[in-house]
Amino acid sequence: LDIVEWDGLNLSCLDCYNPILSVLENDTLSLFVQDEDGCDTTIQVKVILSEAVSDNKEGIYIPNVINNNSESLNCCFYLQSDESEEIIYDLAIYDRWGNLVFQGQDLVSNRLDTGWHGTKNGNLLEQGVYVYKILIKNRDGIESYFGDVTLLR
Repeated sequence: LDIVEWDGLNLSCLDCYNPILSVLENDTLSLFVQDEDGCDTTIQVKVILSEAVSDNKEGIYIPNVINNNSESLNCCFYLQSDESEEIIYDLAIYDRWGNLVFQGQDLVSNRLDTGWHGTKNGNLLEQGVYVYKILIKNRDGIESYFGDVTLLR
């Protein structure tokens, strides 16, 4: 691309391919791109903030941001639950094009070592937003949770 122009508040840069956005409320961004032949297009991106804690089940926490360069508990995407309840779940993570980047089956909640560490086949993935699907197995059947997680580096 020859020209990249973002229009929006709280962006780390307005003319780069992957700006970092810092928001505290819902926002709409515009992106104008033009290739070397002069063909151009403008798109709008809606940024909608959501709650990290699932509304469907008390005692379950699903993170919405991880930093795989961190040594804290935020270095990994994994299901967290009340200490008294161990939850068995399946996890699938997809990139923005719908490609599967991680899949884990029969994972146990509160286990940092079994979650997604922002990698695919041992390689660090790009910073960005990824989509997850979690299937929780319990005596009542299977519950499904869908959402997104932002990977920071």
